[in-house]
Amino acid sequence: SSLEEQERESLKHYVEHGGVLLFSLSENGMQTLSEDFSSFLATPLDFQNRSLFLGEEKTGSGTFDEEGLGTGSTENLTSSPIYLKGGRESAFSEGTPFLSVCPIGNGLLAVLGYDLLQLERYATEDSSYIGRLFLQIYGQNRLDTLSVSASERSLKQYWDLEELMNLSDLSKLPSIPLYFIILLCYLILVGPGLYFLMRKQHSLRAYRPSIILLALFGTLLIWALGMGTRFNGSFISYVKLLQLNKESVDEENYINLRSPEERNFSLGIQAEYTVNPILKGLDYTGDLGVLRKEENLSRTEILQEREKSVIDIQNGKPFSPHYFLLNKKVPNNKGVIEGSVAYFGGVLSGELTNNTEYTLSDAFILLYGRIIKLGKLEKGQSVQLGGLESTAVPIGDFDYLSTLLFMGNSKNFIRFILGEQIHGYFPDARFFAIAREDGPEFMDSSVKEKGIGKKNLEQYGISIVSASMELKRSEGGVKEYSALSRDPYIESGEFDTGTNTMNPMIPLEIVYNLGEEEKIESISFERLDVEADGNRLLMNFQGNMAIYNHLTGGYDSIGKEEGILSGTRLKPYLNEKNELKLRFISKESLASPEIRQLLPMITISAKEEIG
Repeated sequence: SSLEEQERESLKHYVEHGGVLLFSLSENGMQTLSEDFSSFLATPLDFQNRSLFLGEEKTGSGTFDEEGLGTGSTENLTSSPIYLKGGRESAFSEGTPFLSVCPIGNGLLAVLGYDLLQLERYATEDSSYIGRLFLQIYGQNRLDTLSVSASERSLKQYWDLEELMNLSDLSKLPSIPLYFIILLCYLILVGPGLYFLMRKQHSLRAYRPSIILLALFGTLLIWALGMGTRFNGSFISYVKLLQLNKESVDEENYINLRSPEERNFSLGIQAEYTVNPILKGLDYTGDLGVLRKEENLSRTEILQEREKSVIDIQNGKPFSPHYFLLNKKVPNNKGVIEGSVAYFGGVLSGELTNNTEYTLSDAFILLYGRIIKLGKLEKGQSVQLGGLESTAVPIGDFDYLSTLLFMGNSKNFIRFILGEQIHGYFPDARFFAIAREDGPEFMDSSVKEKGIGKKNLEQYGISIVSASMELKRSEGGVKEYSALSRDPYIESGEFDTGTNTMNPMIPLEIVYNLGEEEKIESISFERLDVEADGNRLLMNFQGNMAIYNHLTGGYDSIGKEEGILSGTRLKPYLNEKNELKLRFISKESLASPEIRQLLPMITISAKEEIG
């Protein structure tokens, strides 16, 4: 039915924008999973009555906790192994995964191969079971992010926007060389130039009137030149993001509404947009303003009407910022970015076509840990990716990435959008480009009283197009994936999963979970070069890197020249759960509490499951 279709679209939108969706399946699992999500299954469901181990396991050791091996940790359940395309498997029992988690957009799709209703008694007796399940689904990094309150997240977004939206149209900046030349000419004329000219013509009586006329002319000239640098009315700075899917377009507008004078004003927004304020603490007075009747109270309200929404500012201070997020989702009539990307063994291939209504500039494709520059794309233009260069970049460092790609204000807009759209590991290829548009389209011109119309509203900003593309990382029955696709376990030291960096003041011991179900063939280490950036707070790791040998019980040093471990050389370094333990000790001369050191990117090659 249409309602079911609407529900499916709502669920997809929820996940793509950062939500986590868990399906707990029973024997009618295919009925529980809608068509949109059942397509992620890599193997058919196989429900049977199985005895599953549900107890706690020791992290990083490769052995079960002895208490967890008791009969109380085993339950007979109707269950099915779960494998999702591009997912990470967990909840293992005898080496078989019964939970798989797949990133979709900024969110997660999790499928559990048994019905949680069967575990009501067990979960009551083992109170830590739900906590372990949540950790397996979310990962430690995402759980840590969830612990930050909504107000703190809004506050961070506010300060990020303030740094971005306080930027103005660079075309309004006065020309310093021009003003300098005018001032120099004025001084020369007012000083000796005009005097000697008048004396030569025996007209010194006209010197004083000439000085007055010259001063008036200079004043008028400076005033005229400054016309383009002044704000004559309300104005907005904005960054617009268009996320293109085959069926729909998600549009997000981050705006800063300001006025150069203290006044009351309002802005009409088309009805299909959802309007949300971005707050610094409790500075939104839409409810409080009704109770407080002071005439001089500065107040911001969002009025929801049937045909439009109205942002209403009362007693706004000159140039005071008012941040809002306007979003809508509509059927796609703007076109799509078509194609796919393949990256295997350091070789890039694939094809991309710009089938949108836009001419795109400064286009690039972002993989997890790599960037591919595309440049300008005309409407309908296709690009073969095989001849392009892919550059290794630090993950999560969007300031470095935007500086590498852009200059001027575009760099700041891209940095903000990447920070809003990329949250940790992602298995697909992300396309971004700048689209040239006349301006934002969200304004409703029917707001007349003290309202702002398109004609008298100055607008400055940028429109960015983004799309998710299929990324293939397999060839000849072998697949590649990042060791950071699963959250590592930190035994000692400080490590940031979001940026793959460590605190060099403290030695780091870290355990990477490479996937208990994987048949690993090789592991490669790629060291990034960030020195050319000039950012002294981010450096390559320099020091001793060692890998734990399970046969000897000690650490073996890894030299810079050793980039790949495979075959018999690799076997001693993996335990039965495919865990890899590394130790990083930074050079004392480079250790500083202000510096973060970038660790090598670890890529795994494993046999691809056929099924």
